[in-house]
Amino acid sequence: MQQWARGVFAAVSTAFLVACGGGGPAADPPIADGAGASQVAALRQVPQRAARTVDATALMDWAEGVYRDYFPSHEPNQVLGPYVYRAYANGIYLGVADGVVYVMGLLSPGIDRVGTIADFACYVYPENCPVISGVAAKGLLAGATVGVYNLNGDGTRGGLLASAVTAADGRFSVTLPAPPAGPVLVEASGGTYSSAYNGAAIASQTTVSAMLATVSAAGESGISVNPLTDMAASLTRTYLARGDGLAPAVELAENWVAWQYGLRSRPSRIVPVFDVASVTSNPEGVQLALVLAALDTLGSRLSAANPDAIFGALSADFSDAVFDGWTMSGQPVTLNGSALPAGAGSTEFMKAFAVSFSGTSSGLRPAYLDAHFSRGTIVENYQAEIIPVYVAQEVAGYFPARYTSPVPNTTALDTRATGYTCPAGVPMTFTNGVGSCGAYYYCTGGATLITVNGREACSDGSIAVYQSATIAPYTAQSIAPYTAQTIETYQAQTVIAQPAAGTPAIFRASAVHLLTAEELAAMAAADRAAGDAAAARVSSLGLPTPLQLEWMQRINDAVIASVRW
Repeated sequence: MQQWARGVFAAVSTAFLVACGGGGPAADPPIADGAGASQVAALRQVPQRAARTVDATALMDWAEGVYRDYFPSHEPNQVLGPYVYRAYANGIYLGVADGVVYVMGLLSPGIDRVGTIADFACYVYPENCPVISGVAAKGLLAGATVGVYNLNGDGTRGGLLASAVTAADGRFSVTLPAPPAGPVLVEASGGTYSSAYNGAAIASQTTVSAMLATVSAAGESGISVNPLTDMAASLTRTYLARGDGLAPAVELAENWVAWQYGLRSRPSRIVPVFDVASVTSNPEGVQLALVLAALDTLGSRLSAANPDAIFGALSADFSDAVFDGWTMSGQPVTLNGSALPAGAGSTEFMKAFAVSFSGTSSGLRPAYLDAHFSRGTIVENYQAEIIPVYVAQEVAGYFPARYTSPVPNTTALDTRATGYTCPAGVPMTFTNGVGSCGAYYYCTGGATLITVNGREACSDGSIAVYQSATIAPYTAQSIAPYTAQTIETYQAQTVIAQPAAGTPAIFRASAVHLLTAEELAAMAAADRAAGDAAAARVSSLGLPTPLQLEWMQRINDAVIASVRW
């Protein structure tokens, strides 16, 4: 405290005041520094509250309350020439002349000047101070330190102005000692957040920041500090390096990042809302929350040991305004010591988005984006506008069957009852006296058959196997059915390994079925109907942006690649 006081207060002339006899009490003087008063008044241009005027009396009252070791008692104002001052029994004097603050006897026997009354306006009346408030989020960052810094001309961080710690919901409020002279950097570091991927508490190891080109006299509210604003800050530094002005560089970078994710507002002005009920009243807040959750999922998928590292890696990747795995300086971006995939911010992000909001543990099916979403979820209500995805075919490839050689014809006695039989639950019909089993779908691996969007599916996310109508086996009373040959269990030409936990399911056939022309036509018709339905959902919300159209193609490519893999 003493060191700070010596840096803030300078001594009023002991010789001057003592020689003049101390003087008598005087009424509170008017504001000595008109410019300082104007500056203070401008701090709180808020209709509900006017700024309080800081004069010599208010300043000295504040000093007596805060620094009792130096100003131990409440003394009356005295006037001598231009000075309004107070004298204390310990030989220290505090005074103001022409809006300038002085002390004597604290640091030296002479007069030391500290600054103007305006410099102390926010200390005397904190409500006069500009406040920067908002939310820091990856998920909601709790216990993070939010610092407000001067922003240098090249976009680097300058001196610290003030800081605060976020609440459990990520909200912060930083009171500045005075209106900043120029742009500021708001930076959040440390703290923890809950992973949208698995619910684990993650310690935030990478900082996220937002650049503010201007700060009003009253401050700024509703500021959002998140990974998207950090990407924008990284891109802003690139624009500054080529000679752009700071204000247009900040605006251009934020708008470019917003466009990448289909946001209509700048990310620093969208507070993420992790609340399903707000999808109608605050769609952009919910959309930003969806994007942040998908980025967290991306980090868990690409860097399970340190998922938080994805945020810093993507900010570095976007320094050249494109997600390509390279910085603006031509250096490869690393993620925990390994090269960041070139498509981490685009194709891999889309996969992470799908996995993050799938209703099954194995991931999203490659067709019909909302197939596994329960009614009322965020994605079911808003998915078409966020990422309108149309996948043309559910199965991208077919593999020929492989058979064994025929075995000799055999007959054998059979004591089973005579009659036709069909699998349990499959209806039997008779045509010309011959029993037939109807067509049906079934699931393997213990999964149950369900209906999703009018289509047959399996509860574990796999594709239901279609069995066409067959002739019911007939069991004679004494002779077993004639056996011409046996067929080996079907094997696909390509062997696909079991996917790791948390990765999208890979779908493959589990039984032989040669599709008829009618079945192929039915599948194509169903695909067209699903595509039309998806297009109708998108059309009702407006045409997709060029970037969203590009992402539709990317997700199609990614899906086709996943089933051909």
